[in-house]
Amino acid sequence: MEARPVAEPPSLSSLRSLPRSLDPLEDESLPGYVLRLSHRLGVGPGPLILRMGIPSSRKDRTTLIRIPISCAINLGEADLDAFCHATRLSRQETVGLLLASLGTRYGPLSSEFRGRSSSGTSRLQYNNPWLLTTRTQYCPDCLGGDGSEIQQRHGGAWRRLWRLPPVFSCPHHERFLRRYCHLCGELAQNRHSNDLIARPRDSDLHPVRCRATPKPGNPRAVSPACGADLTQAPRSEEPMPRDHQSRDVLFTLQKKYLSFLSPEGPEQVSSIGWLTPTAQYFQDLRGVVALIFMTWPEARPHAATARPPTTLR
Repeated sequence: MEARPVAEPPSLSSLRSLPRSLDPLEDESLPGYVLRLSHRLGVGPGPLILRMGIPSSRKDRTTLIRIPISCAINLGEADLDAFCHATRLSRQETVGLLLASLGTRYGPLSSEFRGRSSSGTSRLQYNNPWLLTTRTQYCPDCLGGDGSEIQQRHGGAWRRLWRLPPVFSCPHHERFLRRYCHLCGELAQNRHSNDLIARPRDSDLHPVRCRATPKPGNPRAVSPACGADLTQAPRSEEPMPRDHQSRDVLFTLQKKYLSFLSPEGPEQVSSIGWLTPTAQYFQDLRGVVALIFMTWPEARPHAATARPPTTLR
């Protein structure tokens, strides 16, 4: 990528820019970007984050217990400056890696539509079931990349939208998103932990490889990562509606949600017969889903098809 002139804040005088960087991919998440960049530099994502000086409150840059989940949602001013300085990305490019910037379209990420009492990154992180923080979904074909040289080397984007529950499929590849590895059966990036990136010191894993650590037979043994190539997850093992009508309805619904989440999407959409801001629509959707679960099977006659979708793994 071309070098960008970035003014060095006084607080970053002790930090140097990384020797190489990467251009962000479309809708790429911050943890996905860190995985690709760490693979290019041949270092673990944990040491890479420390090299950037993140989090700024950490005086000791020689050890790392974990990468905070909050880094995927938002960065403080000091951490944002440090990230831009280290990667030579613009402020706009860096903000575009963060989930918080989706808040203008997705109400559960916006303090305006969540209410004053629910503002703050910590509340987003720990008390928001409509945001996947400790895990992510993925499309195996998207992770395989677009055929360009850079994506052949480091894989495709781990997308921000995959961390939003209303995004459940990839209409482009006509695949339902997965959360679990097809080989070990664990969550592909995290093993039920509070780490943003599992195995942060592991510098050998490719960004598209499963980072789960299967439980060892010997409790004292150190287990390697599963390491399965997630791009090779077979279509035949994907739980999905068998009838084409249900598949078509689900993909149509997904395209609708994606159009609402797009920066070029409508500012207002119809919600329960009223025009409402797009971000508020997803807040209303939360309420509707809760009512459906509370009163099931009362809503069954209103289903678009006779067969409900299978739980996806």
